[in-house]
Amino acid sequence: MYNYNIFRYDRCSSTSNCLRGGGVLIGVRKNINAYPVQVTQLDVEHIFVRFSFESTSIILGGVYIPPLSSPQNYEYHTTAVESLLYQYPDHIFIICGDYNLPEIS
Repeated sequence: MYNYNIFRYDRCSSTSNCLRGGGVLIGVRKNINAYPVQVTQLDVEHIFVRFSFESTSIILGGVYIPPLSSPQNYEYHTTAVESLLYQYPDHIFIICGDYNLPEIS
């Protein structure tokens, strides 16, 4: 991954009971100027990166919420996303990840 800037949020005791492995990572090619976006909700494994492609401003998010997480974890994540939407109203948002909600339709 020598040609990529790596942005990551590692698993920690405040985001999961399982400390082996985990976390989220976004890799952006080095020829694209990308910057991490700080969020105040740190109890969720999520990360956001801001960059521009051609004339489009983008925020790319990566999230992992473990199985059987409390509703509060989802609230923390949605609060962070809501805050970013207000802070960067002219950006397109792409949020990818694993929410572990198998019964949701």
